[in-house]
Amino acid sequence: MVNSAPIKWFLSSFFSTAEMSKPMTNVSHKVVEVTPPIYNINPISPYWQLSAPFTVTAQATDELSGVAQVELRYRHSYDNLFDTPKELKWENFGWGVENLERPSQWYWDNFDAPRGDGYYEFYSIAVGSREEAPAEADARAGVDRVVPSSRVNPIDPYWQLTTPFTVTARASEESERGCQGRALVSL
Repeated sequence: MVNSAPIKWFLSSFFSTAEMSKPMTNVSHKVVEVTPPIYNINPISPYWQLSAPFTVTAQATDELSGVAQVELRYRHSYDNLFDTPKELKWENFGWGVENLERPSQWYWDNFDAPRGDGYYEFYSIAVGSREEAPAEADARAGVDRVVPSSRVNPIDPYWQLTTPFTVTARASEESERGCQGRALVSL
């Protein structure tokens, strides 16, 4: 995400080297930063998170002043439709931790899916940036912590005299994802 508004900040006085204890009068230096910081949430992989908390990461850079802090915002949906007014509300998850080995990388290693299982969208904001929520999220993830169950129904009669014969099974999962990707394999 790129913030399009210029950021203007700090005004400081310079001190005379001859008299370090007295500020020089009528001397000031104003730094105007017109290049906005660049920041975004990295793709979350795998898309389906089977446990929580999990880690969300972001990249954030600023060529002049650096990035002091990055904030994670998220929204949640049970049906993967983010078009109703209630589900358009972005919530603040909190400040990220800067990766000291990679200064432009930030992370939240404790995203605990606060609204429960379902679909999540994410975006970030760098400190000093003022912006509205984006039209599109930076990253998406599904959270499904319910273990599915399945079983093969009894074969009746037990001894089958011809092939092929039919085997039936049941699969269930009490989550939003349902039983996607499950298949009965013939033996």
